[in-house]
Amino acid sequence: METTKSGLSRRQFLGAAAVAAGTAIVAGCSGNAAETAAPAAESAATTAPAAETAAAGAAAEGYTTESTYEWATAPRAGTEFTPTLKSADTEGLGNSTDPMVLSDAKITPFEGGRRRPEALSREHPLPMETGYVGPNARPILPVDAPASWTAEADVVVVGSGYGGLSAAAYAARNGYSAILLEKNQEIGGTSQHAAINMCVAGGAKEQIELGYFWPNDTFSINQAVNKLNNEYNDSIDLALLTATVIANPVWIDWMQEEMKVGWECIGSLYWRPEIGRKETTTVIGNRPTCEILAANAEADGAQILLKHQVTNLVVEDNRVVGVRALTADGTEEFYKGTQGVILTAGHFGMNFDLLEQYCPSAYREAATGGPMPWTTGECFRMGLGVGADVSGFDSWCCWDGAADEFWNSGSGNWWNYFWSGERQLAKNPWLLLNKAGDRIPYYAADFVAGTIQPGYDVDTYSMGDLTNSAAWMATIGNRNYCIFDDNYEENVFSFESAHTAADEGRIPVHPGDGTPEQLYCTQDWQSEFEGAIAQGSVFKADTIAELAEMVGLPVDKTVAQVEKWNEIVASGDDSEFTPAYLPDWLVPISTPPFYCIPCSGQIGKIMCGLRVNDKMQVITPQGNPIAGLYAGWFTAGGICGESSYGGVFGNPTLAGGVAISGVGGLMAVRAALGNPITYDDLCDEAKALDQADREAQSAAYLKKAADGSYMPVVQSQDHV
Repeated sequence: METTKSGLSRRQFLGAAAVAAGTAIVAGCSGNAAETAAPAAESAATTAPAAETAAAGAAAEGYTTESTYEWATAPRAGTEFTPTLKSADTEGLGNSTDPMVLSDAKITPFEGGRRRPEALSREHPLPMETGYVGPNARPILPVDAPASWTAEADVVVVGSGYGGLSAAAYAARNGYSAILLEKNQEIGGTSQHAAINMCVAGGAKEQIELGYFWPNDTFSINQAVNKLNNEYNDSIDLALLTATVIANPVWIDWMQEEMKVGWECIGSLYWRPEIGRKETTTVIGNRPTCEILAANAEADGAQILLKHQVTNLVVEDNRVVGVRALTADGTEEFYKGTQGVILTAGHFGMNFDLLEQYCPSAYREAATGGPMPWTTGECFRMGLGVGADVSGFDSWCCWDGAADEFWNSGSGNWWNYFWSGERQLAKNPWLLLNKAGDRIPYYAADFVAGTIQPGYDVDTYSMGDLTNSAAWMATIGNRNYCIFDDNYEENVFSFESAHTAADEGRIPVHPGDGTPEQLYCTQDWQSEFEGAIAQGSVFKADTIAELAEMVGLPVDKTVAQVEKWNEIVASGDDSEFTPAYLPDWLVPISTPPFYCIPCSGQIGKIMCGLRVNDKMQVITPQGNPIAGLYAGWFTAGGICGESSYGGVFGNPTLAGGVAISGVGGLMAVRAALGNPITYDDLCDEAKALDQADREAQSAAYLKKAADGSYMPVVQSQDHV
C-alpha cells in the first residue's frame, strides 16, 4: 500500500481541503483534479457505442430512449448559464445531447436550468429529472470497455471507508481477488473519524451474552423492523430493512471473530477498549480498526490503490463491468470486476448542486457541509448515469456547533473539522438565542447516559447533538447565536452533566486527554478559538449591545435576554424554560469581553442515495437490478426512509453513522460473490431467540383471531 503520510502541516492540510471543497462547490467541477479534464473528455467520446447498445436493448423491451420531458434553459437569478457543454468541461460525463440508456431507465445529461415534466406525461418525473439541476448534479455517464484492462479482479471496490475495506477484506479472506481504489492519500475515508459502532437491534454474540435486547426483552427481527420503520416515517423498504437488521449483527461478529478488531461491547455500541478506559479520545477513534481491516485485506491478497480517482463506470453488453480511474499524475487506468463493482465512496454532503436537488433542507439550513471535504458524490452521479433510481429523498443527519463561516461571515469555508476549538465551545449550554432574539433550547446527553434532562427523552436512541441541530436549524433564522463571557475557558469544563455523551464531543480537545497525533485538529483549542475570532466566524465585543449589533440580533431584546439570564443564574432556578437547563449550566454572562458564535448543524451523513434492493444491487426506477453494480451506504440511500430530518434516531441508522457502512459493504460483496447474507448467518443464540419470539407472536395472533380481541373497544360517546 502507498504511504498514508502526507508530509503536510495541519494548516496546509486544512487549507488544501478547503480549496478542494470550494473548487467542487463553486467552480462546478465533478470533484476530480483540474488536470484530469482533458483525458476525461477524450474518454467521453467512447460513450456513443454504449448508448447505441443500450438504445437497441430498450427498443427490444418496448420502451423509448427518447426523453418525454421538455425543460426551460433559463438560469436561476444570479447564476451564469452556458447552453452547450465544451468538451474540456465534460469530465467524463459522456455525450451531452444524446440520451444514454441502460436497462430500462432513460438518462439525458443536463447542464443546468429549471425543468418540469409535461402534463399528462407517461410517467411521473424521475428524481434526476426534477427541479433545478446544477452542473455538479448531472449524471456521470459510463464509458465503453477499453481494448485492454490495467488489471482484473473478482470485485472492484471504490472507497476505503468501513464499507470498502469490509468488502475487500471479506473477498480476499474467502479466496477471491479484490482491487480497492481510493482517491485520497490514506485509507479510512470518513469512517476513521468516528469511534462508536452501533448494533441497535442486537443479535450479536456479545450482546446476547450481556443481555442487551431492543426494542423489547429478546432478539426479535420482526419487532425491530416494525419499531425502526416507525422511527423513520414508515417509509423504508421492508425487505431491505429486514436484511439489514440481520446483517448488522452478522457484520459485528465477523469483525470481532475473523477480523480480530478487538472492540469492547457496551450494550448497543462497540468501540476500542482504550477509549472506554479514557486512555484516548474518540477523535479518529476508528483509525485503528480501519488499519486492521486494510492489513487483513492486503495480507490475504487484496490490492489497495491510493490516489486513484474513479471517474466513470465502464459498461459492456448492458452490464457494469469495471471502472475508469485516474492516478495522481493523470494516467488513465481501467479496472475490471468480473463479479461486480461495489460503490462505497460515501455521500454528497459537500456538493451544493446535489444537495439542492436531492436534500434541499440540508442545502437551505445547514451551516457547513461534511463530514469531510471529499464527500462530493461522484459515485452517486455515476449511478445516475447508468439509470439508477434514488431513495431517501431529503434525509440527512447533522451535528451541532458548526460556525457559519460560509453563509454568514468568516473564512468563506463550507467545511471545518468537527473537533476544532470554536466548534467544541459552541456545542455547550450557553445562553442560546435565535435571529429574533428569543431563547432556544439545548439538549443534553445521549442514549448511553440516559434521560437526565427533564423534558428531553433520549431512551429511543436520540442524541443531544443531533436534536440540538434539528432544533436550531428549524428556528427563526435557522441559526443558534450562543453568547458567553470571558470566563469561557473555565466554564466550558464545568458543564459536567452536558459532557456525559459517549463521544465526549462537547469537551474541547486539550493536552493530556490522549488525542492521537493527526492533521485535522490540535490540542491547542484556545488558539483555534482565537483564530476563529480573527477570521470573523466568532464575534467579540466589550458590551452585549455592541455584540448584538455585530451579529445582527435585535439590540434591546438581546440586552434584555442577557439581563434575564443573569437573574435566572442568580436564582438558581430555570424550571420555567422547557426543557430546563440543568443546575451546572447556569453560569453568568457578566465579565467582558463577550462572545457570540452564530452556528447551526454540520452535515454528518446524507442518507439519500442510489436505490438498492435487499442484496445491495443498484436498481432502476422500475425495480430492475443494474447488472454488475452494487452500492453500500451511504452511496446507497433509503435506510432511514424518506424525509428524515436531522437523523436524530440512532445517529442516524440502526447501525449508527459508521458501522452501517461496514454492514452495507459486507452485504454487497457477499451478494456480488453469490453468497448473500441470510438468516442462517446469524449466530445460533440469535436464531433461537428469534424463533421463540416468532412462535410466541404466532400464538398471540391466533388467540386474538379466535376470540376477536384484536378489535379495539370503542366507547360510545354522546356528541353535542
